[in-house]
Amino acid sequence: ICRRHFLSHPASRIVFVVALVSAVLAAPFSAFTQSGPPLAVSQSGAQIDPLDLLSFPDTEVGHTSNPIEFTVRNVGEADLTLPKERAVALTDGETEMFVITSQPGSTLAIHERARFSVAFKPTSIGEKSATVTITSSDPDYPTFSFEVAGNGIVTPAH
Repeated sequence: ICRRHFLSHPASRIVFVVALVSAVLAAPFSAFTQSGPPLAVSQSGAQIDPLDLLSFPDTEVGHTSNPIEFTVRNVGEADLTLPKERAVALTDGETEMFVITSQPGSTLAIHERARFSVAFKPTSIGEKSATVTITSSDPDYPTFSFEVAGNGIVTPAH
């Protein structure tokens, strides 16, 4: 009946479209959006976003800073597999100035957490930065990246 009415009266299309839009808008928002990355990364309890820059304290050239520990958590709806040897890697920038000191495990069950650490090891004076990339088996978001930075210094001899 609606179909005949719709076809026979073009003005009724407006009512139909409004009704359809109203039905769509009344649906839960999550039904129409793709979820974000299944990995959540934090440092000292603070959530890290992909655009974040995390800074190490000034570090003497030729020395290694204390590592910063990060927590990665599976917030997705399925287990995630992480590469066994390089789940966390330094991928861009001055990667030789930083070191991954520990890797997370190879599988993260739903809501499971794992830790990894990064240290700053400058070989020259000045500001250095690199990108930390975490790789997983998620087909939609296979990587999660953020930037780290540090300043290599030389303390004058006394």
